[in-house]
Amino acid sequence: MDWVREFYSRSGSWWGRAEARVTDRDRRRVNLLREHGVPGGRILELGSGYGTTAAASAQAGFEVTAVEISDRANFTSGLARDVTHPPTSCSCSAEPA
Repeated sequence: MDWVREFYSRSGSWWGRAEARVTDRDRRRVNLLREHGVPGGRILELGSGYGTTAAASAQAGFEVTAVEISDRANFTSGLARDVTHPPTSCSCSAEPA
C-alpha cells in the first residue's frame, strides 16, 4: 500500500492546485446515481482523491464520507466553497464529455 500512497501523493503535488475543483465530470457522476434510481442518502467514497466527486455529491444533498490515504486530501480546502456556493445551473448529463 505504501507505493499507492506515494504515487498518488507525488502526482497530487504536481496537479493538485489545478485538479482539486468540482467540475461537470463530478456532477455527471452524481447525475448517474439519480438516473439509476438513487434519489439521496449516504455515500462512502473510498479513494476519493481530491474529494471533488464527494463534494459534488454533498452539494446534491447526499451525506458523504470520503476517505483518501494520499496527500491529495491536502488540496481540499477550496471544496467547501464549492459545496456551500453551488452553481445556479449545470448543463451536465450522464454522457461523458
